[in-house]
Formats: sequence, structure tokens, C-alpha cells
Amino acid sequence: MIAAAERNAVILQLGFMRRFDPDFQAAKARIEAGEIGQPMLIKSLTHGPGLPPAWARDLQTSNGMLAK
Repeated sequence: MIAAAERNAVILQLGFMRRFDPDFQAAKARIEAGEIGQPMLIKSLTHGPGLPPAWARDLQTSNGMLAK
């Protein structure tokens, strides 16, 4: 995504707000403490505390969750 943004001279902002989530912080602390061994892969399938508003999921009223 970064390379594509640079090639097309567009602004790109990446965010990962889960780093402030208490459960993610607890998992990080347990990993750092060696409680669960060395992770090989961490994959999060969460989408936040709730669903996005209906207008954000409707391509008639928004550009969708990832705009092109």
C-alpha cells in the first residue's frame, strides 16, 4: 500500500488503534514475559467494538471501508 501510494503521489495514513486495547496490551505483556512462548504468527480478526454505521457499508453513500 505504501509503495502504491508513493507511485501515485497520494497521501496514505495507516492506523492500528488496537495497540491501546486492554486485551491486546495484556497479550503483549504475556508474550514479553515469556508466558506463552515465542509467537510464530499473530493474526487479529477483530473489527472493533461494534459494526460500522450502515452508511459506511453502502457504496451509494460512501466509498466503502477501503476507498480506491
